[in-house]
Formats: sequence, structure tokens, C-alpha cells
Amino acid sequence: EAVIEAEIQAAVQGGKVPPADADYHRLACKAEGGLEKFRSWVASAQKADITKPVTMPSRPAGAGGITPQAAAQRAQAYQAEMRGKGITVSTSDAVAHVMGG
Repeated sequence: EAVIEAEIQAAVQGGKVPPADADYHRLACKAEGGLEKFRSWVASAQKADITKPVTMPSRPAGAGGITPQAAAQRAQAYQAEMRGKGITVSTSDAVAHVMGG
């Protein structure tokens, strides 16, 4: 286990394994042949910039020029309106309503 831990820590320090994945690799290394597979993978892995924030691309507007976020907000408002009238509307039905379906 000390060897496995040293190998994983070296990979984390070298930027090839994100700290959050260390537990997964500890378990995988304990399997038969796991440490050898891990060493082989680390040798071929590129250093990842795990400190760089990930930005998601903005999603284009869907049918009717409405963004997914706006559709969700309108669907929730529609559900609340219907709930006030004593009518239960499912999320999928509310989305279909605001999207014109």
C-alpha cells in the first residue's frame, strides 16, 4: 500500500491525476495487475491543467428563440400559475407548453 500511495501522490503532484481521482486509483491499483496498468497509464498521460476553471459554452436558443434557462423559468412559472388554480402540471408538460408544444 505504501508503494501504491507513493505512485499516486507522484502522479497527483505531477499533474497527471486530479486529487479528486486519487481514491479511484488507489482501489484500481489494488486489483491484480492494477499497479502495472496505472504505471503504464501515467507514463503515457499528458499533464492536465487541473487548476484552470472550466467554462461551459453558452447554449443556443431553442425553438422560438428561447434559451434553456428561460424555458425552465417560464415552465416553473406556468406550473406555479396552474398550481394556484388547483391544477397539477408535470415538468415535461410545462416545458412543452412554454415551447409552444
